[in-house]
Amino acid sequence: MNNAALDEIRWQAEECDKVLDSFEYFLDNYVWIEDKATNEPIKLTLWPDQRTVIPQILNNLLIIILKAHQLGYTWLFVAAYALYLSITKAMHQVVINSFNEDAGKEIMGRVNFIRHRIPDWLMPKIGKDNDLYLEFLHTDDNGAPAPSVIQIIPATEKGGQSKTPNVMIFDES
Repeated sequence: MNNAALDEIRWQAEECDKVLDSFEYFLDNYVWIEDKATNEPIKLTLWPDQRTVIPQILNNLLIIILKAHQLGYTWLFVAAYALYLSITKAMHQVVINSFNEDAGKEIMGRVNFIRHRIPDWLMPKIGKDNDLYLEFLHTDDNGAPAPSVIQIIPATEKGGQSKTPNVMIFDES
């Protein structure tokens, strides 16, 4: 292996460490969102007010955000956050409770929009993948399977029954 290839591998390892250490670094360097006017991917640029919310999301067990439309919170604090947790933590379950199944599919579409623009070397392998369920194939220190999951459930009376997620997100439910 030549020096350039070794340097690339070292850089990728350093980037993985930076992403593991910081959700904000992940957002600043690896998240693309869709420009609804052009349907083109655009690099996420956080607004100052969005940056102030990040520590609140990361450091509080329960948080409620009353939001207006077009603030980017579904992209940031639902889709990107669920993806970040799932790619950086083994055995992690993120359940997103959406208004209905169609809204849930739209959220998973945003997760996938971001996911498909992240370099392969930063992503675990994918297991089960459909409109409402996305599995990331991590392994533990012994090499045993330790998958993480993003699951969308529609808001119903029994929507979250028998679920024990690490993170539960209610999006306009």
